[in-house]
Amino acid sequence: RTFVSTARTPTPVPSWNIALKSLGIGAFSGLAGSLVGMGGAFISIPLMGKVLRITQHQAHATSLVAVAACGAGGSLGFVSSGNVDWVAAAVLAASGIISARIGARFAGQMDGQALKKLFGI
Repeated sequence: RTFVSTARTPTPVPSWNIALKSLGIGAFSGLAGSLVGMGGAFISIPLMGKVLRITQHQAHATSLVAVAACGAGGSLGFVSSGNVDWVAAAVLAASGIISARIGARFAGQMDGQALKKLFGI
């Protein structure tokens, strides 16, 4: 068994249960995010809070790691079709990396409820 780390008292949850739920969330948010040209965070963050019962901060942090991997997978499809503007992609990535670090720092200092409200949940 493993424990889901939350601000509340940890609840024992079988790791296969978390893995199956995460598989569903990841598959759905990856597909939906690729279809609309966004990372899947707009779907995965609320789902992780409700389905996995993790805190808002944990959902944001977990989603960022997962979305980076999903984005890499989705971008491979677009690279193979020749639809990438490499100069724009490099500038967007560089500025995004810098601003994401700043945003993560601010989010880490915010109350979970305020973070939910900011995210629109």
